[in-house]
Amino acid sequence: MRLSNIITLVIGIISLSNAIVLPDIHTLEQTSESQEYDNFFKQSKRPGNVKAPLVAPLGENDEIQNNIVPYRYIVMFKNFAYTNEIKLHIQTVAKLQLRGSISLAPNDPFFHHTRDKEFSTEELGGVLYTFDIGSGFNGYVGYFTDEVVEFIRKQSIVDYVEMDSILTIDDKETDSNSHWHLARISHRPKLGLSNFNEYKFDPNGGQNIDAYILDTGVYQTHAYYIERTIRGIVITPNEDERDMNGHGTEMAGLVGGREVGVARKATLIDVKVLNWQGRGTVSNIIKGLSFVNHHHPQRIEKNGVLGAVVLFSISGAKSRSLNTAFDKMVSSGIHVVVGAGTKGINACNSSPASSSKPITVAGMSITDEPIDRGNWGSCVDIYGPGDRVRTTYPNLERNQFTNEISVTGSSAAAAQVAGLLAYFASLQPGLGTPDVIPLTPEELKERLIDFGTKGKLTNLERMSPNIIAFNGAGGNLDSFFNDGSEIVPTATKNVDPSDVPTETASPTGINTPVPPLPVDPENPEEPSNPEDPENPNDPTNPDDPADPPVDTPPRKLLYREKQQYFVNLKNFVDRVNRF
Repeated sequence: MRLSNIITLVIGIISLSNAIVLPDIHTLEQTSESQEYDNFFKQSKRPGNVKAPLVAPLGENDEIQNNIVPYRYIVMFKNFAYTNEIKLHIQTVAKLQLRGSISLAPNDPFFHHTRDKEFSTEELGGVLYTFDIGSGFNGYVGYFTDEVVEFIRKQSIVDYVEMDSILTIDDKETDSNSHWHLARISHRPKLGLSNFNEYKFDPNGGQNIDAYILDTGVYQTHAYYIERTIRGIVITPNEDERDMNGHGTEMAGLVGGREVGVARKATLIDVKVLNWQGRGTVSNIIKGLSFVNHHHPQRIEKNGVLGAVVLFSISGAKSRSLNTAFDKMVSSGIHVVVGAGTKGINACNSSPASSSKPITVAGMSITDEPIDRGNWGSCVDIYGPGDRVRTTYPNLERNQFTNEISVTGSSAAAAQVAGLLAYFASLQPGLGTPDVIPLTPEELKERLIDFGTKGKLTNLERMSPNIIAFNGAGGNLDSFFNDGSEIVPTATKNVDPSDVPTETASPTGINTPVPPLPVDPENPEEPSNPEDPENPNDPTNPDDPADPPVDTPPRKLLYREKQQYFVNLKNFVDRVNRF
């Protein structure tokens, strides 16, 4: 064979390979050269042959229009998508976007937005990053042209595509010298001259608990927590780790700062998702949650951490992906607190305040009234101090390490409730021993709300709960962990059905039964007595002739009995999985 023929053949093979790897964007659906491409992306090959919806944040029209980031999208995968499918999909989208952007005119509006350094790092657009929060919640974020978005929506593994939007801090700094907020959460009665500046608490609150502060950064050399801060991750583009806004430092102080914070032994982990202007995208916040999902297990394994709390204290336009991300975070076993917002609207119309599983906190004043322009409604779970609250603040110019400032907003209230979660989680009796299972986020949420001070708030908006967060005043917490009564389930928030994640089948295909109390999973034929199964004279033993059973109402379970039940249940599930 002549050399010229060989060269021609090689060029032809290379051309064909390029056509397979990168089909033309305008003839993509008609391309069939690549069997691999057909298997993964042709709609007839997989279930769900419906174009994925393109969703936008919900709220006031002007607010939505001003906060949407043009050409920037959040792409969510369906639960059945496999890793190799996702990888090939992302590679294909990246190549298509590269080809499409090269064909655009230099003055195209697309480049105007990709050159904006506030949120963009790639002038040609494309995939910026992927995220994974577990429980089937994974996707990616990027800048894409309209043609590429249409292609993405037609892929059967894509659940939906959401326009990315911006959330902005709406708290304000005020002037006050009082630490009344700490007094209010540690006293049941309304504050007066004798107690308005008195904080009653357990000094060990927060020990071995991590608090992730998703915000503008944390001024880590502040004297109130300098020995208990960890640099997590900086997600905001084109910025370093410093808190040039101050809001994140303020929230960290209220969670666990000495003098001003609730849980003064908690470790504060900085997750910077908002920039120096106090602005951040929905996608960057989701990426922050993805970081927590991967970082917390490492902290458990390497540092012996016993629990974690996530605080994201602001709220913006309603977002399906943001609500789902926060719900998935709770489902993964991490306690989550969000702010109701300070726009004077129904919290059910904002995100993540309207997510169903986190604790949504609204702010109140020293007179036990809601703060001015505080969000309200049935999506609020509890109130906390949010008016003229003293906290930490970075003074970068003067390098003062003990600076304080006063803030007003639901963010301050949310930060204190996040501190309360760390406080209670760390003080659970027996925590860290093999036989004690930490309270789940759902259980701790129920106890926090049930334990709150009720009926003291006045001038509430409709459907808002009349509950103020309470820490137990530094006393014995048996009434919190073991009050002998069932915790009343909290009311379900009025959540858009599209925001509620659907349940998926067990990967084993087995519907695991839950053994009823008080049956012992090791011996399901014989009921066990949780109090003292070895005592032959126990009155609950029907075989004891000296003391026949008496018809009495079933007693309520003690805390240790519930703990033993969950230990038994865990062992039972482990055996089923091994089987």
